[in-house]
Amino acid sequence: MLDLLGGVSYPSPDRIDAGRERRHLDIVIDPVGAHPKVVVENKLYSIPYPAQLTKYNAYPVPWSSSHGDEGAVETRYVLLSLMAPSFPLPPPWVHVTYRDLADALAHVDEGHLGRTSDLFVRYRALVHRLVALAEAVDPAQALDEQFSVVEVVAQMPGGGLDGAIAKLRFSGLAQAVQAHFTHPKELELDGARGGRISYWRRLADNRGGVGWQFQENQLRLQITVEDPDLQGKGNEAARAAIVEAEHVEYFDHSQVEAILGSELRSKTYTPGQWNHFNPDFAY
Repeated sequence: MLDLLGGVSYPSPDRIDAGRERRHLDIVIDPVGAHPKVVVENKLYSIPYPAQLTKYNAYPVPWSSSHGDEGAVETRYVLLSLMAPSFPLPPPWVHVTYRDLADALAHVDEGHLGRTSDLFVRYRALVHRLVALAEAVDPAQALDEQFSVVEVVAQMPGGGLDGAIAKLRFSGLAQAVQAHFTHPKELELDGARGGRISYWRRLADNRGGVGWQFQENQLRLQITVEDPDLQGKGNEAARAAIVEAEHVEYFDHSQVEAILGSELRSKTYTPGQWNHFNPDFAY
């Protein structure tokens, strides 16, 4: 498993120091006396955007505290995820899939692990189930079928995974769309509040972002105006004026009417009231 993450065949190290959640870095691994060291960003239901990974490069690690944005020397930075990113990772990051992890775990003899063998067996089974889940809900596996989250969730045994499956499926949809661009678009993912999943793309003037947002049974186009003088309540009209003057064409739904039909709901706000969405979502 260390060989998989490090990308080399390590000699048997005398000691392996590992830590988790170290200053926002998910996992740091130091095979003492050997190189490369390893930093792991672990993602289950999403893909981090490139700027997020680049930000991690300069974070201190146990073996290096003063390196710059290029990352620590003789260190391998690994994005471990269920889904493959459809854009090139920023240096020095490389991608390792959960399928790769599952294959590596299959070669571990749990009989040599002593008291932790039972825990390892359960973890290995969990990884295999996650891989199977990701493959089952990935839209890229059946691009000719109608996209649905509700139907997929209904087929899954057990409960408590509805939100995770929806996020995984919509993340997969975004990745599938990305794959059709000649030049991949940099998307920022936000899925931390109230079951809301948002994908953003920065506006050319860097004054905000446009994208789509999924929450419960709604898929919404959205835009933000990020001007420090226009933030907060009382400035809605000023933000709306900017949207209507510069970005109103983004909210033209005519191209999708033939696809969505009756599922495309009419707007519930009048011109000038861009900050309100049905039923009661407000920016």
